[in-house]
Amino acid sequence: MGTRNWVDASAIGEHALGRARRDVCGLVSHGALWANPEAFYLLPVLNPWCRLARGDEGVGTTALDWGPRIFRADWDDPTNLAPVAVKLFDDRALARLFLRLIAPRLSPARFAVRTVWPDTASDARYASCLANLVAVPASISPLLEVSLAARLALRSRAEQVFGWRPVGLASTDASHGAGLEWRAPEAFSPLARRALLRRRKYLARLPQKLLGELAPTDRDKAVRAEFDFGSPLRG
Repeated sequence: MGTRNWVDASAIGEHALGRARRDVCGLVSHGALWANPEAFYLLPVLNPWCRLARGDEGVGTTALDWGPRIFRADWDDPTNLAPVAVKLFDDRALARLFLRLIAPRLSPARFAVRTVWPDTASDARYASCLANLVAVPASISPLLEVSLAARLALRSRAEQVFGWRPVGLASTDASHGAGLEWRAPEAFSPLARRALLRRRKYLARLPQKLLGELAPTDRDKAVRAEFDFGSPLRG
């Protein structure tokens, strides 16, 4: 009587899942678009007085919130927050801003911009932080919802590129994403530098503009807040 060849369904399933994880990570690594580290040093946060709106908040509205005093070396220190007027963004508005300043040759309609680190999308310090943002093709973005391996690979890569992570979060193991071929960060051309410098000047005037959008009683509260612009992080 011949020996029966049993099929190990668990082993086949684990092999298929492992291959699928590698495939997703490969797609993400090839498609991920990063800001240049020089851009992050020049302007770490594209709009310090904004965060991504939740479902119960109106996109584009202004509300009182806690925001960072951005033009200080310790801009992401939790104690470096003040009550400020915050403009609420959505994913689409953030994608347009990110791509316009970082990669103007690309269409926002074809890319989704995501925060890299967990639970930072509603934090005014990090919602538009360049080292916390990555653009991926819109067709790939949904895969990140189901692939923890791909999300960890993005965090590891972001930390490698920018040498930064949100205050209080542990470093991501460098083994995540090891062996993947990543796109180089976008070139920081003189045109891009001028665009970010214009953005800095705009941000210096933004608080008063946002104050004007608040209701009178809210505006009185916000006027008492200290807007301390200090010194730039790096020239």
